[in-house]
Amino acid sequence: MKYELPISKDNNSYEKSVEKPLFEKLSVFSGKKFGFLARKPVLSDEFVKSFDLLEWKFKPSGVIAFSRLTAILILISFSLASVFSETPVILFVIGLALALASIQLITEFPKDMARERVKTGLEFAPEVLTNIIVSLKQNPNLEEAFEFASKFSSGLFVKDVKKLLNSVLRGETSSLYDELPKLAYQWGEYSNGLKRAVYYISESFNESHEARRLGMLDKALEIVIKDSIQMTREFNSKLFVPALMLFSFGTILPLIIVSLLPLTSFFGASDLLLKIGSLLILSLVGVFLYSRKILKDRPPTFSIIKIPETVDMPKKGFMRIKIGKKVLDVKPWPYLLSLLVLVGFPGWVFLIGSAPQLGLTNNFFSFLVKELNTLTILWGVGLSICLWAYGTSYHKKGLRDKAKESEAEVIDASYQLSNKLAENRSPESAISFISKTMSNTSIGRLFGKAARALALQNLGLEEIFFGEKGLIKKIYSEKARSLITVFVKSTSKGNKNSSEIVFTSADFFSKINEADKELKNLLQKNLSMMQSTAMFFSPMICAMIVGLQKVITNTVSTAQKGLLSGGYAFVSIPFFQFIPINIGILQLIMGLYALTLSLILISFVSRIVWGDDEVMLKTDVAKASASAIMVFTLTLIITNFLI
Repeated sequence: MKYELPISKDNNSYEKSVEKPLFEKLSVFSGKKFGFLARKPVLSDEFVKSFDLLEWKFKPSGVIAFSRLTAILILISFSLASVFSETPVILFVIGLALALASIQLITEFPKDMARERVKTGLEFAPEVLTNIIVSLKQNPNLEEAFEFASKFSSGLFVKDVKKLLNSVLRGETSSLYDELPKLAYQWGEYSNGLKRAVYYISESFNESHEARRLGMLDKALEIVIKDSIQMTREFNSKLFVPALMLFSFGTILPLIIVSLLPLTSFFGASDLLLKIGSLLILSLVGVFLYSRKILKDRPPTFSIIKIPETVDMPKKGFMRIKIGKKVLDVKPWPYLLSLLVLVGFPGWVFLIGSAPQLGLTNNFFSFLVKELNTLTILWGVGLSICLWAYGTSYHKKGLRDKAKESEAEVIDASYQLSNKLAENRSPESAISFISKTMSNTSIGRLFGKAARALALQNLGLEEIFFGEKGLIKKIYSEKARSLITVFVKSTSKGNKNSSEIVFTSADFFSKINEADKELKNLLQKNLSMMQSTAMFFSPMICAMIVGLQKVITNTVSTAQKGLLSGGYAFVSIPFFQFIPINIGILQLIMGLYALTLSLILISFVSRIVWGDDEVMLKTDVAKASASAIMVFTLTLIITNFLI
């Protein structure tokens, strides 16, 4: 009978995030109904290869048709709008820019997704190699090592490991050893260090001296870690100039221009708000596209914390709420839209018409409409984004924090276990020792339960940790589960061998964590100023522009009325051609710009530092949206009070 190790798509944390059914549906629809827009398209090798990597079954020409159809619809919409506008040229230029941007984004989408999927696979590669190497140190059996890595690793790289293992189990391949060069060549295109590491693993089977064999296995992991650090350092050294360009021309320069534009109102310039809005939209499009271009060169860091699939989590895109003892997973959009309407209601009334015209004459509500007006819309938008990002990630963030904590604790416990085993103490005694020395930690309490089960229930270690009610199910980190498994499995090899194996495993994972910390520190140094700009300086400057324009408008309008009442009306003088700006609309434009710019820059920083980590991205977005709106509001209040 032939056996096959099951391959679960859920094993790859990124696969869930790259599934884009809507994108596929729109591409298929465009290809079928508007295929003439993409007849005989010239497709790059990377574009075609991305479809194979993502395992998409529809034709690549459908994406081209979708991009061109979107661009045409945008151009038609803005062309029709320009017919009824006093500034048709501005609207047409905006439409043209958005149409070109849509073509760029849609056609690049498959390549970006494939590129990120490979990077995610590389981020998990050190963890996969660690599990393979640890298993090979215990027993130089490649099939057993691949199976162990498949159970306790994630990512695209381990999926290829599973495929090779299944090909052997099905009898399609005679030897895994013969397939190792293919695996090295396949991933060598993306990482020279990973390719060399696989070759070292392969060569270790030809080494007859045990010490040298173990040394080659150690060297394999060391190569991958050093290669990742080197790539990150090279990227970090090149990041300064692009980050400065993004910071200067994408944020500071547009704000300077916008701060000067209100002065043109002294000379009777019309449609000033439209010009400001148009400039800011084009600026945001440019910042977004340039940030994506920089992200393409981002090297892989190290593995995202993977929560085991057995742990109960909210459905993707749902928020989990607890009412009493009842836990519900709900779709957030109806609640967030309601929040946007309710919180922003005074602002919507301001945009539609005055409160008395709508029959809303309450003094307090009239005050909100008059004084706060569109600021309430900004509150609604910012609060909705913040709650969406936080609500769909906080549960996973809590589990990940526990997983991160358990990783550190299990590594520490493993060092202590190794030490006690080296003293020739029994595994049961070593577990009891850990339960006392680490009694204030979750792992210490877990080992305490194991110690009691060993003493009172007369159960074996495998039954206690891996049985139907196994304690390993209470550990949320796959790395931690892997270390516990290594310890339990190694106890059958004697205390000396078990001590060496447990120490080596803990040391490997410790080195990976240290390297991960070093990489993130390297990347954050160049991005700290951009992060501060996104969360504080940009909203502050935008609010000051609104406050200053409000002072200018009120002062000039009062002066004009005074002069006109005295019989002075020199219409040829620029001062008397002053056209007041609607402060409520300007406030809305600048607030939305500050919020959007903040989200784009924070997303960029998060992607650079954390890679394709959706949980950390949403956590950063929640903080950034709340910070941008708070800073914008407080600056407005302070500006109105001081000026």
